[in-house]
Amino acid sequence: MGIAVAATHEQKSTGSSTLPRGLVPAAIFCLAFGLRIAFLLQMRETPMRDYAELPWQQWFILDSAYYHQLGSAIARGDLVVSTAHFLSPLYCYFIGLVYAVFGVGLDGVRLAQCFVGSFSCVLLYWIGRQVFSETVGILSGLCFAMYGLHIYYTEIILPTVLVVFLNLTFLLLLSTAPARLTPARAAGAGVILGLAALAKANSLLLVGVTIAVLWWQHREAGYQWITRLAVPFVIGVFLAITPISVHNYVASGEFVLITTTAGRNLLKGNGPQANGTHTHLDPALAGDQIKFYLDGSVKPGPAARQSREMTTFTLKHMASQPLASAKLFAKKAILFVNERELFIRDNFYFSKRYSSVLSLPLPGFALIGTLGLAGVIWGLRRWESAAYVYAMLLVQIASYTLVFVLARYRLVAVACLILFASCYVSDVIEIAKARRKGTLALAVAIAICCALLVKIPFAEFPPERGFREMSTRIERIQGARRESTRDVSTHGEVSRTPRG
Repeated sequence: MGIAVAATHEQKSTGSSTLPRGLVPAAIFCLAFGLRIAFLLQMRETPMRDYAELPWQQWFILDSAYYHQLGSAIARGDLVVSTAHFLSPLYCYFIGLVYAVFGVGLDGVRLAQCFVGSFSCVLLYWIGRQVFSETVGILSGLCFAMYGLHIYYTEIILPTVLVVFLNLTFLLLLSTAPARLTPARAAGAGVILGLAALAKANSLLLVGVTIAVLWWQHREAGYQWITRLAVPFVIGVFLAITPISVHNYVASGEFVLITTTAGRNLLKGNGPQANGTHTHLDPALAGDQIKFYLDGSVKPGPAARQSREMTTFTLKHMASQPLASAKLFAKKAILFVNERELFIRDNFYFSKRYSSVLSLPLPGFALIGTLGLAGVIWGLRRWESAAYVYAMLLVQIASYTLVFVLARYRLVAVACLILFASCYVSDVIEIAKARRKGTLALAVAIAICCALLVKIPFAEFPPERGFREMSTRIERIQGARRESTRDVSTHGEVSRTPRG
């Protein structure tokens, strides 16, 4: 079905381009950067915006307050945290580095994320060009540059943009011809994957899958691939993760590989209150929540042990209700590829009312999910050339089906789907030009089936879900901020607008 087109892709990838070599990536970067900067400027006065000068109780997103608090300490030189890491350790150090260079202020972090996010679009162009064709690379880079949700997370103080960047860097390093994969490149990919795991721990699942792909690609070379590629790769992962694991042990006296949230997320996604996406835990099960880390009252040892206790409780609950657990897993898998975007307080739908950039007719998951899944199916006959893209997509779906689905969690998968969507569109155009009506009809039929899957209605998750909570929280936080301003003025200090 796609063999002839695959050959065409290969010719396009290796053929010479009439454009200067750096023009396309530069254009993609400029488009992405321009959209993101425009969005950041529009969001400066929104009521959901967090500011570095505010106490953590007045932050709109408490996870962001946690990252800011630890990043500020790291910028001051306090590289060792008093407890095992609760959330992404790498993002704390990323913020600390930005603060150390540019001073403490969230606008510096947002600008850094603007550069990182824009360069991620260039990375996707390079991956598409390397794995498929120049056309696929261009379509992928442009589509990701204009993808609304990726633009949105440039503003939010969460590791989302950094996670996407590191995963795409890993993909670029390995998505080369097997014969050209060197030990140094494999080791570098291992280090990048380790860093990606420190930003979002689900990337660790890619270690085993990557070794399996390495074996498949080099199976005819005997066992040489183990010492030549697998060992350097694993050493790279180990070198990246070990310092954080050692830090966690020193801080808590317990072995914590990366963070203490694994058990908590497993409980939220599969416990008695699970519904497929993020849900708040019953107070009796919640343990040490993030507010205890922010006010400094958390105890390092018990906090580290809670993750294991939550994991044990969740596994027992799932074992006692196997049918309900299986149905929940199926629901999460469908939610992962559904057009509905799911949020907590980082609500894209709510924020669109404040931004004309987000209100543009930008590509969304309804389009990317449909064409991407069609591309996944359409490209199965040439899966080996895109093995790492398939592997990353499957790991993303599996890892979040194990816990719960959120819009920001699936952005790495969206990048993979954009590659497949671009390849599918490129193929269909070639087929249409060749007037292969039967093949074209099959391609369209596949896309229609995928659209039906992506558009399965979930009445319990409307776009307005969480709007009332968002409005209530805005009123409460705005009231607290006004009260703080009055208190400052009463004591004779000059009131000023937060700097970001």
